[in-house]
Amino acid sequence: MTMRIPSRWAAIIDQMRRILASLAVSATVLAAAPVVAQADLDLDEVASGLRSDGYWVEDGMRIDETAVSGALDGASNPIYLIVLASDHGTDPAFIAEDIASDFASGTFIARTYEFLGIYSNDFGQDIVDEAIDAFALPDAVGIVAVDAVLIGTSGGSSGGFPWGTVVFVVIAGGVVWMVMTSNKRSKKAAEGKLQEAREQLSEQADDVADDILALNEIVAAADMDEATEHYRAANRIFAETEELIMSAVHERELVDISNQLTEAEWRLEAASAVVDGREVPDKPEDRPIECFFHSTKAGVEEAEIDTPAGKKKVSVCRDCAARLLKGEPPVERQVQVGGRRVPAGMAPRSYGGGGFDAMDVFSIALASSAVRRSHSWGGARAGRRPRPSGRVSSPGRTGGGRASRRLG
Repeated sequence: MTMRIPSRWAAIIDQMRRILASLAVSATVLAAAPVVAQADLDLDEVASGLRSDGYWVEDGMRIDETAVSGALDGASNPIYLIVLASDHGTDPAFIAEDIASDFASGTFIARTYEFLGIYSNDFGQDIVDEAIDAFALPDAVGIVAVDAVLIGTSGGSSGGFPWGTVVFVVIAGGVVWMVMTSNKRSKKAAEGKLQEAREQLSEQADDVADDILALNEIVAAADMDEATEHYRAANRIFAETEELIMSAVHERELVDISNQLTEAEWRLEAASAVVDGREVPDKPEDRPIECFFHSTKAGVEEAEIDTPAGKKKVSVCRDCAARLLKGEPPVERQVQVGGRRVPAGMAPRSYGGGGFDAMDVFSIALASSAVRRSHSWGGARAGRRPRPSGRVSSPGRTGGGRASRRLG
């Protein structure tokens, strides 16, 4: 039998919703205005961020990472958040759908400053419509709201007093309180992360400095114009980046600095090749310049890694290529991320790493040979639930729901 909601309960619930919405707006942590976004969105980069953190934020936008991480980790359903600086010329719901195609399951929330889109691999259109209506800023509250709808769908009975709604309001209110009181902790954590990234980039800069010193007398003695030009360019790049590392205040700045240091390493490799009478390696255009295993050495050979997330072109330095040809595993550079050492390839770009998400096992093949090497990378990050990849069907569920609306 369906229980009729007393008018006083309905009024209380409506009032709580209004209060919650008001708190959500006041607690929203967004950039003052979105920046002009790039013409095309790198979906692989977005998917990689979602697999490692559960959320991805485009440059020019900000979120409370502590609150969002807590909401994602506490969700009963796999939920992912994508925060975009613009709509990239399409409905955010379609962006969410494109990214969802690389995952086995999950509900994907994509929003800009003005628009919201949701796509779910696991739930049908009716449920997605309910979820998008429930979403409210700040993002942590929206995640809790969406999860509450999905929980009610998968396990609740129809009719009766809406205890699920009441529970949602209470939980979401608690999340709002957490968002409003955790800004200081979040800021401190962000500063700690930035400082850690700066220190790792300083290590990368130290490696470049060592290589510059090692080549100094060799290039001078060779007295070859082409080698000298490459060597001086490396020196110039190093001098510029050395001053920028400790003053950087955004991760994007650190990524740019890391790219410049890698450019310096390629210049040094080119100078060394000229002196040794070897062919100067082409600068990679369709893959990262840095060595997949070292990240502080320039890649001279193309390789392809085969992972559960798909195939990627990478570069490997001369030493790593020689080891692979012998069937030996390269010696990987370790980067400190979150207080623990991880292989350079899976460290964030802002730390001077390759930016690949955690991989249990991968194989790598040199483009110049038939050599293929399988390698164990040591598992996923601790403290975060595994995030599936590779779209598969979910028995017993109807997926493919998509919805969008304007925020505010």
